[in-house]
Amino acid sequence: MSKLTLSRLLLIIGSIFFLGSMGLTLSHIGDPHYQTHSWYHFFREASSNLILLAMVYLIYFGSAAWRTPTSWKILCVIFAAFFLPYWIGAPFNDALNAPHFRAALTHILQAGLMYCSLLIAYSEFK
Repeated sequence: MSKLTLSRLLLIIGSIFFLGSMGLTLSHIGDPHYQTHSWYHFFREASSNLILLAMVYLIYFGSAAWRTPTSWKILCVIFAAFFLPYWIGAPFNDALNAPHFRAALTHILQAGLMYCSLLIAYSEFK
């Protein structure tokens, strides 16, 4: 299996966790326990993250000419935009923590798989 194929596979698996997490978050809308947290995710994920994820897939699965050192660095920034909000606010506000262990584990799997896919694909971004 080529590095690019392996990285695409990890990206897809990470994306499944990513989209599953979004679906679970959206299912909490209306639940008073998660009310504020779920609306925060709705606006964040349904608007920007789906568009950014489409851009990631265009680079990974598009023309080889799109896979450049610059686009690799842009993907690093996009992934940071995806995953830093999971953890960056938690020390300052408990409402920004994952609401339960399963959510925290899902966040770790998403970030780990998708960043690994990017690191493995590095040599394909010439």
